[in-house]
Amino acid sequence: MKLNIGENLRKLRREKDLTQEQLSELLGVTFQSVSRWETGVTYPDIELLPVIAELFGVSLEKLLGVAKEELREAPQEYYDQLNILTDKQEVLALLKKIHREYPLDEIILWKLCFHAEDLEEQRRFTEKLLEISTTSFYRESAIGHLINKEEDGRLVHFLDKHTASINLSRELRLEERYRYQNDFDRYEQQEQINLRTGLFQLIFPRLVKSYPRELNVHNSLWASKMRISIVDQLTGNSAKNLVSGDGKPDLWFSERLQTGLRLSCQLAEAGDKESALLALEDLTALYERFWTLPDGTKLTYRCPALDLYEGEIHSELLCGPEAGPKFSVAHSAKIVRSTNPDMPFHEVFWSHYDIHPLLEEEGWIWFRSIQKEPRYISCLKRMQKFIKEIDMQTV
Repeated sequence: MKLNIGENLRKLRREKDLTQEQLSELLGVTFQSVSRWETGVTYPDIELLPVIAELFGVSLEKLLGVAKEELREAPQEYYDQLNILTDKQEVLALLKKIHREYPLDEIILWKLCFHAEDLEEQRRFTEKLLEISTTSFYRESAIGHLINKEEDGRLVHFLDKHTASINLSRELRLEERYRYQNDFDRYEQQEQINLRTGLFQLIFPRLVKSYPRELNVHNSLWASKMRISIVDQLTGNSAKNLVSGDGKPDLWFSERLQTGLRLSCQLAEAGDKESALLALEDLTALYERFWTLPDGTKLTYRCPALDLYEGEIHSELLCGPEAGPKFSVAHSAKIVRSTNPDMPFHEVFWSHYDIHPLLEEEGWIWFRSIQKEPRYISCLKRMQKFIKEIDMQTV
């Protein structure tokens, strides 16, 4: 995309009857900077563009000399370049370059919120994203990231500006609104959305003891058993199997998989090797059933309180940062997409990530007492069968 900012800036400056020196003083930059902008040698810093546009009373699009639509989305070639870069500094440099050319591309701006190493830059990119983006995922994740990074002295102001208390959350207010208006169809939908969110974001994560007490195997074992017990109670499959309930894959697969892996290694660390192997074998059987489900298979939570949720399985070979360190390699994935537009969700399961805890010695060392057991090795081999990868450069 060709930017005409230099020519436009010169025209606007002359219309205001300003010299380059006067403009440089107004903007707090050097005379040489203004000269380089107008001759097209460089562009103004990202943060200065809105300031310059406001100074001359024009839109950002007019200042840059492009249609608003052109600013919204960078071409695919830029995204392809990002996918093959592994060096953090190179990624950051390319993101900034793209942002200079496409300052309204919210995906690029969102990525900058996370890749910028300087806290002041993170603040600027986050505030800019919150100005232009209407996508809740980008807004919420960027806000959450900056909250984690922000200095204590500035945090309260940021929280007051961009967040609300749980009681004033958008989701709970909508649920109350629909009940108040006797709109019971939407009330039930929102109620189930809030229940699902509460389980995965509030209840399950908080069953684990905080560091350093999480290193106590008995605390961790209790938490894993409790999480699986809650899922079993919700589905009516309690006590049938250590991990899988009745052994049938459903929308709880991710929770059973991750919690089941933890349960197995915690049992091994606690000295109950037989139960650890039984849990891993049960989990492996569930894993095999899930990965052999044909495309188009419908899954639900099998729970009356979440009966409006339904997902459909799609198998794909996907490439990208989530696929591993070599972005050119595509790995097999199962994608579960919502079939109900009013109850949206989207989950991606990478076959190689699913068994990653079994392959890694560090971080999952509680498996060490059973790693040489033939039954453990057998489970690992059974799950490895579902890993498929191809080098995208040869396709």
